[in-house]
Amino acid sequence: MIEKTLIKISIVATVRNEKKTIGKFIESLLGQTHRADEIIIVDGASTDGTREILEEYAAQGLLRTISQPCNIAQGRNLGIAAATGTHLAVTDAGCQVDSNWLAEIMQCFSSSPAPDVVAGNFRFETHTPFEHAVVHATFQPNRDETETARYYPSSRSVAFTKVAWKKAGGYPEWLYAAEDTLFNIRMRQLGCRFIFCQNAIVRWRPRETWGALARQRINYSRGNARVGMGTAGYLINLYIHGLLAALLIAGLWFPVSIIAAIGLFIWHARKHLWPQMIASTPSQDWRVRLRIISVMEFVRIVNLYGFLLGRWDRVSNKDYIRWQREYMGVTSVEGLDSSGTPAHYRKKQLDLPADHGMLLIGILILLITASGAIAWLASGDARWRGILPTLGIAGLAVMALLAKSLLDFSQTGPRIRQEVLT
Repeated sequence: MIEKTLIKISIVATVRNEKKTIGKFIESLLGQTHRADEIIIVDGASTDGTREILEEYAAQGLLRTISQPCNIAQGRNLGIAAATGTHLAVTDAGCQVDSNWLAEIMQCFSSSPAPDVVAGNFRFETHTPFEHAVVHATFQPNRDETETARYYPSSRSVAFTKVAWKKAGGYPEWLYAAEDTLFNIRMRQLGCRFIFCQNAIVRWRPRETWGALARQRINYSRGNARVGMGTAGYLINLYIHGLLAALLIAGLWFPVSIIAAIGLFIWHARKHLWPQMIASTPSQDWRVRLRIISVMEFVRIVNLYGFLLGRWDRVSNKDYIRWQREYMGVTSVEGLDSSGTPAHYRKKQLDLPADHGMLLIGILILLITASGAIAWLASGDARWRGILPTLGIAGLAVMALLAKSLLDFSQTGPRIRQEVLT
């Protein structure tokens, strides 16, 4: 157990163009029941007067400021590097920090055995029915009771030792979004001890409009795709919505495809949307639930755009792969294995070739559907005969994929068996 008197705690926050809310945010930091040893605010070259407000506080000796162009990861690293504390509490402008936030964090740092990372908590301030729907549609129900709360804190409410920050190499500055998630994963990979501090609460508003929500989710999914995080879920989403689009297009010539599309969407809603909606709104009326499920589906669709952009980033700019390898020793989060103790990740020992088969299947579905539609239109009165070449192509594609699967298994099967037996 570490005595509180031995801990020197620095608050580090980033800000850019928050003139309307920066005063309230700073006052919430100054009003902590446990006063920080120092407060450092990194301003990313604000142009709306935010910097001038910060300088007024700095002139009174209430905080230190750093102002220069930077992304959020760079800003956090700048502030942490400049901090004199042994421990860092990190948050962001645009939030409202509860008065006991830092006191709760300090209490957690004083526990035994001493943690390296204290995962703070958060709550939302919703002002409209849309914001209420956004919260229920995009955040896990009962999050406080899951490992997500412990191992994946938002950097709007987190604290860690400066030693852990140095050991991890800081926040990945080459990422615009998902930088805090990758930083969490890196610290866990290195064996840092995490603890969840349920009562250390920071509050903020969710996105207020459809456009703002879309931009946020595109950035998140693009960042995830750049580092290979959650790929399986994104691909399932891509296959489902790709097939839905194909069926709807085919419905222009084959009305039965519309029925198939409706059936597929009902299945998708029941399997992927309904459970979270029910869990998060057990006693709400049907209008609230309809609003939530609409936001959930909207987010899934815009996530696809961000995911594809992120995957393209990895293909078109190989620096992302190089940077990730230098940062954590693997080129993708999928290269990590969370089996074993929950305190850390280890690199997967079995080096299997990348499986592009499912992506190929998705592409084939779209190509075959498109070629079928073209053949149908171009065949005049003999439309059913025009479909035959497409069916032939589909058959050959299935045979090719089967052959590829057998070949892949012949290469990886013996190694998998050896890995399991040993």
